[in-house]
Amino acid sequence: MQIQETFTVDASPETVWKFFEDIERVARCVPGVQSVDVLGPDRYKVLATQKVGFISATFEMATQIESKEPLKSLALSVRGQERQGRDRQPAVEGSRRLRGHRRRAARG
Repeated sequence: MQIQETFTVDASPETVWKFFEDIERVARCVPGVQSVDVLGPDRYKVLATQKVGFISATFEMATQIESKEPLKSLALSVRGQERQGRDRQPAVEGSRRLRGHRRRAARG
């Protein structure tokens, strides 16, 4: 499955890039994230709980930045499993890529 979304941020590329480099600020924008631990350069452990109706699950995810092209793109991978329960099967695995494009407005 691939999910793709495009949106415009009213800020300079430098400001947006600085935001994405601050993992704590990014985590505050993601629903369900309870904690983020820095494991090393570009490596993090994320604890998140998701709930659908009366069912909830808490996931522990290892997140790693795979590549960076400053002010243009950031790619990361995520692998995790449910934190509680007997079976603890791998539940989350994937990758994400963020790309930035600079657009200049025509001035008359």
